[in-house]
Amino acid sequence: MDLAAYRIVQEVLTSTLRHAAGADGTGVRITAEAQRLRITVTDNGLTPQYGSVHSGPAAAGAGCGLAGMKERARLVGGSLHAAPLPAGGFEVAAQLPVEEVS
Repeated sequence: MDLAAYRIVQEVLTSTLRHAAGADGTGVRITAEAQRLRITVTDNGLTPQYGSVHSGPAAAGAGCGLAGMKERARLVGGSLHAAPLPAGGFEVAAQLPVEEVS
C-alpha cells in the first residue's frame, strides 16, 4: 500500500506538470484513518472543454496516467476517482485500505 500511495501521488504530480494548462497551484492532502488512507490531489489549472485535463497535446502517446493509477489502487483493494472540478482545475482522489499491524 505504501508504494501504491507514493506512486499515485508521483503520477498525479507528473500529470499536473504535463497537462494542467495554466495551473499555478497544486495541493496534496493525505489523511490516515483507522481503515484507509485518503489521498487527494487538486490543481487549479484550466479544464479543457472535453472534460479531462489529460486531453491536451501531451496526451498523444503519453503513457497510461489515470488508467494506471486506477489499476494501482485496485490492486491493493482501493479505489481512485479523477474528474475536473466545477470551477476549473482537476482532482484525483484515492482511498487505499490500511492493514492492521499486530
